Amino acid sequence: PTRRPSDLAIPAMHAMGFNAVFPNMMWSGVAYYPSKIVPNAPGVAKEGDYLQQIIDAAKPLGMQVHVWKVMWQFAEGWLAEPGVSQPFREANRLQKDSHGKELPWLCPCDERNRRYELDALKEVAGYAIDGIHLDYIRYESPDAGFGDACRERFEKWSGKTVEQWPADCAPGGPLADAYGDFKREMISSFVQQASVELRAIKPKLQISAAVFAYPAQAQ
Repeated sequence: PTRRPSDLAIPAMHAMGFNAVFPNMMWSGVAYYPSKIVPNAPGVAKEGDYLQQIIDAAKPLGMQVHVWKVMWQFAEGWLAEPGVSQPFREANRLQKDSHGKELPWLCPCDERNRRYELDALKEVAGYAIDGIHLDYIRYESPDAGFGDACRERFEKWSGKTVEQWPADCAPGGPLADAYGDFKREMISSFVQQASVELRAIKPKLQISAAVFAYPAQAQ
């Protein structure tokens, strides 16, 4: 049979002393396995389940597999097919900056997006993997996260009515510090929920994340 890339790469890594791999298998707009939730990469139909191929190559060597998931982003026109974000855009589910410009990221304040990402993570946890690594587990920038769902959730969370939206909550605004705390709580609560739901499926699953070192950036 034809040897697949993983059949060559994984043993080579093992020979160099690696005991784990973190393959980038998931974005919000593309999955490298036959997902029923996230659009599949074109190669899946032609070449099969890339994730299972990696697992099949790694496990006999005693190597761990941690799925690398890029959060909130589509990779549209690059890894994902063009137009993959359009349904989310039409449903007003994307992040916006303080000037109202849409950004190509899902908004963590929108419960539909949180469920979408959680369901995708739970799906991949069904594989014989050891962990899931959450990359970009934040907003696009401190000047992002100013959509309608964000205002509604912030006012409920803070007990405050925002008189001038989004200016009062934007960087430099009188509520900017509180809004930064709110955004961090939106991410922290998502990770906490993901941890609970994922470990209900696989109790020993390891969950890691790529984060900024400074809280002011991590929003």
